Amino acid sequence: MALIETLKSRSGNWAGVNRMIQKLMSGINFFCLSIGMLAMLLLPLHVTVDVIFREVLGTPILGTIEIASYYYMIAIFALPLAFVQEKDEHLVADVLESIMSKKFVGLTVSVGYLCTVIFVYLLFQQTALGAWTATGNGEHVELVFTNLYTWPSRWIIAIGFGAMFLQALLQIVRDVLQVVNRPKATSGA
Repeated sequence: MALIETLKSRSGNWAGVNRMIQKLMSGINFFCLSIGMLAMLLLPLHVTVDVIFREVLGTPILGTIEIASYYYMIAIFALPLAFVQEKDEHLVADVLESIMSKKFVGLTVSVGYLCTVIFVYLLFQQTALGAWTATGNGEHVELVFTNLYTWPSRWIIAIGFGAMFLQALLQIVRDVLQVVNRPKATSGA
């Protein structure tokens, strides 16, 4: 009980800090989304230019398939994750929501955020470890005349999951602050 009272007395400051951090996180999320969208635009452009070079000049652009697979597609998948999390647009099962009480729906959403934080943290941790190892090993694929370093694409995945983890964590903090700051129901006399 003392913990809740302490949180209430300090939560006004936390709410302002949370808003400031969320604004910063929104900027990061939008930047990552923008890079993912840029990759989505560059992918078909790159492939089209490759086809034109192959058909007109008789020589394709070296590494088109590898660049598309290791960079464009990874960025398209991983970088927008935090933006989608921020907008609460990930897949949800809300079949039972209409028959649940509002309080229970709020609880299930919070538990969902907690599960998301745990799961995405584990994904972030493993992809960051994999990226670290790949960087140390200089991971690459061999092209005809050169190598294409693929270890940077491992970091793209880690950045995407890391940003999603931070966003989901902020959403849990937001929910906790809302519960802590909720006025107590007064009993009618």
